[in-house]
Amino acid sequence: MAVKLVIFDLDDTLIKTSAITKECYATARDYLKEKGAKESTLLHLDEKFNSPVSYHKSVKKLEEELYRDGLKKDDVYRSIDIFNAGQVSGKLEMVDGAKEVLEGLKDLRKSGKIKTVLVTSSKDAKVQNYKIKQFSLSKYFDDICIDNYQECGKGVALEKYQIDNKLQPEEVIVIGDKISDEIKYANLLGMKTVRILEGRHSVAIPKKGEEHPQIEIEKIADFLKILKERLG
Repeated sequence: MAVKLVIFDLDDTLIKTSAITKECYATARDYLKEKGAKESTLLHLDEKFNSPVSYHKSVKKLEEELYRDGLKKDDVYRSIDIFNAGQVSGKLEMVDGAKEVLEGLKDLRKSGKIKTVLVTSSKDAKVQNYKIKQFSLSKYFDDICIDNYQECGKGVALEKYQIDNKLQPEEVIVIGDKISDEIKYANLLGMKTVRILEGRHSVAIPKKGEEHPQIEIEKIADFLKILKERLG
């Protein structure tokens, strides 16, 4: 069945964010230490974050431990704000070849062969909006969805776009870097999945069947060839 909808992730799929993310983590970690977090707790936080897991999820998993160290709820959530603020203060770059891929999809969109959607999540939507505006990405997509899927993953959004466009799951292809998020949920929905080995999530090893992408690529430039083969 031919692909009619392409759903892109943002971070470390189209925009390089891992280096800045690590810097933001160091700043947020220092803040927690200043507020009284014990070194043992911070080492547990390092393990969670480097597994790799988002900062928000890492902190939430150790929230009770941080409270036992004497931190207040405001301290914990302030560290999340510090982490997010840092992501819009550093120098951002597009993933090598990402702009060329998006430009390459223009004619396919104009001809009506495919639609493109960007689905991304953050505790603070302003962070993702900043990245999108920095590179004028809106012109490349029929729709952009920014929401806080930190707790439930992106499955809700992926299924919504499939249903709204009256498509079968096999007519949707999802490309992203996180096997525990967009790849996992797209697989569970029966969609086609492409994992790009970019950024800190490239070290993650699939632990469950649904975390195994159908295709893995090292360079996003390879995605155009894959897509054209599946257009029918």
